[in-house]
Amino acid sequence: MAPPPAFSHLRRLLPLRLFCTDAPTRESVLDSLTRLSGDPSLALAFFRRSQAAGHPLGSAAYNIMLRTLACHPPSAQSHFWPFLHEMNDASHYVDQRTYTAALTSFKKARLTADYASLVAHYTKAQAPISAAADAVRGLEGSESEASAELDKKLEGVDLPLSENAVAKVLSEVRDYPLKALDFFRWAGRQKGYKHGSVAYNAMAWVLAREESVREFWELIQEMKADGMRIDIDTYANLSRQFQKRHMLTEVVELYELMMDGPCRPLRKDAVLILRLIASEPSPDLELAYRVVRKFEAVWGLKTKHVFDGIHRVLTNSGSFDEAAVVVETMKGEGHQPDNITYSQLVFGLCKANRFDEARKVLDEMEAEGCIPDLKTWSILIQGQCVGGEVDKALQCLTEMNLEADADLLHVMVEGVTVFDISQISTRQLSNSKAERELKLIAVFK
Repeated sequence: MAPPPAFSHLRRLLPLRLFCTDAPTRESVLDSLTRLSGDPSLALAFFRRSQAAGHPLGSAAYNIMLRTLACHPPSAQSHFWPFLHEMNDASHYVDQRTYTAALTSFKKARLTADYASLVAHYTKAQAPISAAADAVRGLEGSESEASAELDKKLEGVDLPLSENAVAKVLSEVRDYPLKALDFFRWAGRQKGYKHGSVAYNAMAWVLAREESVREFWELIQEMKADGMRIDIDTYANLSRQFQKRHMLTEVVELYELMMDGPCRPLRKDAVLILRLIASEPSPDLELAYRVVRKFEAVWGLKTKHVFDGIHRVLTNSGSFDEAAVVVETMKGEGHQPDNITYSQLVFGLCKANRFDEARKVLDEMEAEGCIPDLKTWSILIQGQCVGGEVDKALQCLTEMNLEADADLLHVMVEGVTVFDISQISTRQLSNSKAERELKLIAVFK
C-alpha cells in the first residue's frame, strides 16, 4: 500500500481544529474522518496518524474509512482489500451501509471480481449475525422473560459477543425496536462483555421512531450518565430518520443536544431544520426559535441564512409583523434583504390569500434597489394560480420583464387547467411576449 502523505503536508490541507491540543475523543475522530471522506488519501493519512497516536478507532471509524476507499474502486487492490483484511484482524464487521456503498461503487466501475468477492466475504461473516437476529425477531415473552428466552435460542450459535457483533444484530432487527432493546439488555448482562459507544449508538439509531421514542431518550440519558455521546455520523442518521418521520420536536432536541457537545453539527444544519419546520402546514414557531437561540448561543451570531430561515418560518405561518421585525434586525446586523427574503414574504402572503399585498412587495423591492428575479415572479404567479386568481397571474406574466422558463410555464399550465383559455380577457395580453406564452400554455394544456 502506498504510504500516506507526510504529516506536515496533511496539516497544511486539513482544518486547524482537527489538530487541537485536546486529547481526541472517539466522536471527534469520527467527525474528522467524515469531513475528510471526499479525499481518500487525506482521510487515510489522518486515520494512520490517529492509529499511530493511539487515538480511539472503533468499528464506526473503520467503516467510514472503508466507505471512503470504496469511492475509488480503481485502487481497490492497493487500498480497499488490504484495509478490509485489517478490519477483520481487528474484529470489526462491515456494516450494511458500507457494504451497500462498496457494492454500488464496484458495480458502477464494472469490477465484477471485486463485487463477487465482497458478496462472499459479507455472506460468510453474516451467518452468526443472521441466526442471532432470527432469535430476536422470534421473541414472544415479556421483557422480563426475554433474557431466558434468548439464552435458550442463542445456545449453539457461534456469535462472538463484541460491541461490533451487538451493533450488527441490532441493525438486522431495526424494524423491531423493543425486541432489539431486549437483546441489547441481554447482551449487557453477559459475563465479560460491556456496552461501549458503538453499541449504544447502534441502539439509539434503532429506537429513533415513534413507537420507541420514550426508550430513545431514556437511552440517551443512560449514555450521558456513562460518559458517552452520540457520534457525528449517528447524529446525521438519526436526524434524517426523525425528519423523514416528521418528528420535528425530536429533530430540534437532538440538534440542541449535539450543539452542547464537543462535535457540533455544521452551521448549515440549523438552516435545513428551519426549512423543514417552515414546510409544515402549521409551522411550530417555538421549535424554530429554539433552533435560532441555540445557534446564536453557540456561534455568537446569526448568519444571513439563519435570518432567512426564521423569516421563512414566520411568513409561512402568517406572522408577518414578526417577520418584519426579523428583517429590520437583519438589516441592523449588516445583512441586506435580497430576492430570497422577499420571495419568502411573497409566498407567505399568497398562502394567506393576500394577493394584492404580495404584488406590492415586488414594487417595494424595486424601490429598495432589489430587482425581482424570475423565481420571485414565479412564486407570485404560482400563488395567484393556486388561489384561483388566474387573470392576475396572467397580468403579472405580461408585466415581468423576463422570459418565462419551463418551470413557470408549468405553473401556468397547472393554473389554467380549470379555466377555458379562450375566455380569458385579451386585456391581460398587453404585449406579444405574453400572447406567445399563452399560446404555449394552450398547447401544453
